[in-house]
Amino acid sequence: MALMALLAAQSPSTGGDPQVALSALLPIAGMTVVERQAEAAAAIGVTHALILVDAIPAALVAACDRMRARGLTVTTVRSATDIDSHVAASDRLLLVADSLHAPSFAWATIAASPVPTVLTVADSPATTALERIDAQSRWAGLAMIGRAALDKLPEIPDDWDTLLTLLRGSVQDGAPTIGCDATLFERGDLTLVADGTGADLVELRMIGERGDGEGGLVERAILAPLARAVARPMLRHDASGRIARMVAFATPIVGMAAALYNYPIAIMIAGTVSGVATAAAGVISAFRAEPRWMQQMAAATQAIVLASIMVLGWVAGDGEAPIGRAAWLSMAASLVAVLLLARRLGTVLPNRSAQLPDPPMTFMILAGAAIVADWRWGLIIATPMALLAIMWTVMRTPVVSGDAV
Repeated sequence: MALMALLAAQSPSTGGDPQVALSALLPIAGMTVVERQAEAAAAIGVTHALILVDAIPAALVAACDRMRARGLTVTTVRSATDIDSHVAASDRLLLVADSLHAPSFAWATIAASPVPTVLTVADSPATTALERIDAQSRWAGLAMIGRAALDKLPEIPDDWDTLLTLLRGSVQDGAPTIGCDATLFERGDLTLVADGTGADLVELRMIGERGDGEGGLVERAILAPLARAVARPMLRHDASGRIARMVAFATPIVGMAAALYNYPIAIMIAGTVSGVATAAAGVISAFRAEPRWMQQMAAATQAIVLASIMVLGWVAGDGEAPIGRAAWLSMAASLVAVLLLARRLGTVLPNRSAQLPDPPMTFMILAGAAIVADWRWGLIIATPMALLAIMWTVMRTPVVSGDAV
C-alpha cells in the first residue's frame, strides 16, 4: 500500500514577479512552493507525487526536473481520469492545497492519522482564503483520502476541480477531522502563498528561524551566521549550491598541495575560501534540497580534509619536523576512536555526513601557524582542536535508537 500525494498547481499568482504565472511556482528560499511541498511529502513517506495542472509552463517543467534529480517521483496530471490511472486500489492519497506552506509537524500529523482524515482550522479573519468545511471550520490544506472517495474518480467531470471534489466527497462521507490552531495562520507558519509578498514573508521567517548551523565550532560560531546574512541573494541563483560545493571540494586539495610545498599565503587563502564555501553550502542546503551527487561531494570533501591532515602529519613526522611519526599516529588513532565511538552510539551526525574534522577550523589554524612559524606546528595545534570539534558535534547531536547513521 503506497502513499501518494496530489499537489495542485493551478491557481494564478496574484502579484509579484509577472514571469511567475502560478502561485505554486513562487520561489521561497531557493525552491518553488510546489518543490517544497513535494520534499515535505517525501519526508513523511510519499512515494509518488501527482501534480494537478491545467497547463504546464516551462517553469513547472524545470521544477519537475529538479525534483526528479533529487530522487523524487513526480508526474503531472490534468484530470480525475489521469489520477485514477496512477492510483492503485490499495493506495492512500494525500491531498495538498494549491500553494500551501505548512510546518513539518502538520505533515507528520496527517501522515500518522487514520484514513480518511481532514485537517481543519477554525473560521477566522486569518483563514478566509481556505476552503470552507462547515459553519465553524475550514480546510487547513492537508487531507488523507480513503478508498470510498477514490472510487468516485472516474465519475468526476473533467471541468470540475478534482482536488476539491475529492475533499468535499470525503467530508460528505463522514471523514473525521483534526483541528489545528488558528494562530499558525496568524503567524504565517501555515499559509497559502498567493503572491510574491507572501513568499517573501515566509522566506524571511524561515531564514530568521534557522539555528546556528552545523559542523564544528568555527562554522557554528562565525561562518554560518555570516552566510545566513547573505542567504537570500545566494538562494536566488540556482547554481549557488553547486558552485559552493565544488569550491569547498577543491580548496582542501589546494591547501594540502600548498602545505607540502610550504607556501603559507596559499594555505591561508585556501583555508579561508574553504571555510566560506563550506559554510555557504551548508546554509544553502538547509533551505534547498540537494541532488544526490552534491550530497556525495559534501561527504567526499570531509574525507579529503581528513586525509590531508593524515598525509601532512606523516610528512611532518620525517626529518626536521617537531613531531615524530609515532606521536602523530597516536593522535590519529585517537581521532579514529572518537569517530567509531560516535557511530557506535548511533549518533546522527549533521548535514548527512560527518563534519569531522571541521574544515574551516583545521585550515585556518594551519594557515595561521604557517604565517607565524611553520605549518608543521599548525598540525600539532590542529589535531587536538579537531578532536574538540568532534566532541562538540557529538555532544550537540541527539542520540537516537535504531539503525540511524
